[in-house]
Amino acid sequence: MRRKGGGYDVVVVGLGLAGLVAGLAAAGRGASTLVVGKGHGTLRFRTGAIDVLGYRDGRPVASPADEARAMAAAIPEHPYALAGDDLAPGLEAVREAAAAAGLALEGTLAANRLVATAAGSLRPSCLVPTSLSAEWSRGRVLVVGPAGYRDFQPELVARVLPEAAARYGLALSCRALTVELPASGRRHLDGLELARRFEEPGFRSDLVGALRGHLEGVTLVAMPAVLGMARAAEVAAELSAMLGVPLVELPGLPPSVPGVRLELALAAALRRAGGVVQVGPPARIGPDAGPAGWVELATPGHPTRVPAGRVVLATGGLASGGLEMTIDGDVVETVAGLPVRREAGNLYGAAFLVAGGHPAHRAGVRVEAAMRPVGEDGEPLRPNLFAAGGLLASADRAVERSADGICCATGWRAGREAAA
Repeated sequence: MRRKGGGYDVVVVGLGLAGLVAGLAAAGRGASTLVVGKGHGTLRFRTGAIDVLGYRDGRPVASPADEARAMAAAIPEHPYALAGDDLAPGLEAVREAAAAAGLALEGTLAANRLVATAAGSLRPSCLVPTSLSAEWSRGRVLVVGPAGYRDFQPELVARVLPEAAARYGLALSCRALTVELPASGRRHLDGLELARRFEEPGFRSDLVGALRGHLEGVTLVAMPAVLGMARAAEVAAELSAMLGVPLVELPGLPPSVPGVRLELALAAALRRAGGVVQVGPPARIGPDAGPAGWVELATPGHPTRVPAGRVVLATGGLASGGLEMTIDGDVVETVAGLPVRREAGNLYGAAFLVAGGHPAHRAGVRVEAAMRPVGEDGEPLRPNLFAAGGLLASADRAVERSADGICCATGWRAGREAAA
């Protein structure tokens, strides 16, 4: 319900994981909530698993709970130091929203799990969709790719995966198979089209028929992560039963079908909680100083101002447009004109890959414990403005594999504080 006089109690700018979690937190506290974003969020580029902390100091993390606490103690301005207490409830909100859509997320903060990718690599993750979870040790894996799907190369996976597993002390064997699926009706397919087709019984029957005679000695069938959209769990369970062998999905290039599944589940949960989700134009916060009074949307013809009691910025970092690098090498925040904290010197090193990551990826907006942006003196800049997710400073999410956990912890904290 919108507040008296129009507008919303809370407007969240950003439709990625942080924005959707912030919206869930605010709506769950009874605040009228609008979540608006410039296009879809980055969940469509992610694996659909939730990475809390995959690596620290270059080594894989066994227990994200333990290492997140240690990281918070070592780096006082890291997002986990500020909002680590809300990591568990934020993750639980995501798990519940996914479960309501029939998408089970397995795992706990106590231990990471290994997820295989369409490149044949193995990477640690915390909460993993059932369809992406598998027992890899001593597996005899058949890697299956549909003919015409250019974003998945089974031969590549079959060659790389055993070597990747060996780095974790796991032994497995792989062989590759490309199958023709006559019911596809098209020679060149994309992931979303395949996901829709796999929800058709005839298409699944074609796959089962194509695999007959190739399953002897196989303990696991690995396929690209395209086994259905709204009915993915049902599709995977049926195919596994028909084949008599467990299946595992391998996430690959965007658009990520598992990421879309999770995005749809979170948006549906937000709407059930009374929130409004709007994919729309670019936004900015007004007025330019003092408390935020509205979110201005660059709608066709003339801008539309949406009155807002409180605003949560969850616009992401450099990859999402929440931060931008200027021609002179500075970094700016794009929606509210907030100051950006960055390290002195060059933001990018001379090499593409640098141990410890590039300083640019640690640039961002400084916040206090309530997720309100602060200036150099540590005082909040605007009393009713909050920030969460990839916009925040002092974390290199790509190196740490911490992006999703940071979104859940800070998004939950910002949404709850904005609705208080």
